[in-house]
Amino acid sequence: MDSLNYAARRIGQTLPVALLVTVLIFLLIKLLPGDPATAILGERASDAAVRTLHQQWGLDRPLWQQYATYMRNLFTGNLGQSLRYRTPVVELLPHRMTVTLFLVVYSMLLSVLIAVPLAIVAAGHRDRWPDQLV
Repeated sequence: MDSLNYAARRIGQTLPVALLVTVLIFLLIKLLPGDPATAILGERASDAAVRTLHQQWGLDRPLWQQYATYMRNLFTGNLGQSLRYRTPVVELLPHRMTVTLFLVVYSMLLSVLIAVPLAIVAAGHRDRWPDQLV
């Protein structure tokens, strides 16, 4: 029962933090300089084209509505279209994930190969300079 309470308490603590992180990410994206529509369409784009893109993307709506759409899309797995590849981002993820997974496994293996010998040295020379150095 104690472990169930602990798990429930941890989940209860995690949810507000996750919500705060999504708010911060959303606001940081909004604070980036420049207009996304102008960046995509170019500086010479007509005002009508910029307005149309704003409407398509919902950039003309209030910030809270934009955040609600952001959260809904995040939870439904709609990560939008890649502007570079003109394809849904979800379709690009599997290939990118294999590369990322390789880098994660490689870096973990490398860190274990370095950390274990250093830990053995530190344990063998407790409270002496090699232990302090490590």
